[in-house]
Amino acid sequence: MLNHVGCPMGTGPYAGKRQEVFADWKKGIAALAERPTGWRFHSQLSASDMADLLSKVDFVVGAAGSAAYERCCLGKASFLLQTFTNQSGNVAALVK
Repeated sequence: MLNHVGCPMGTGPYAGKRQEVFADWKKGIAALAERPTGWRFHSQLSASDMADLLSKVDFVVGAAGSAAYERCCLGKASFLLQTFTNQSGNVAALVK
């Protein structure tokens, strides 16, 4: 499961192109989900739907933000992606 790994930020070369960039990002993620891994693409889930989905997976690839602690509380093995510099403390704490 890819969990909260980010989306286009709308800065730099992406500024003012939110819809265009998001559509391209979503198309790329959907293409990844179609590979023979059994992955599926879920977008804009409610908190209860996200909790239900997390309860059904064994491993999560996700950002090292606050969602990483949620995965820990659920006992989910995770591959952490530091998507922003402010997550370095989380990475250091969680890999111990």
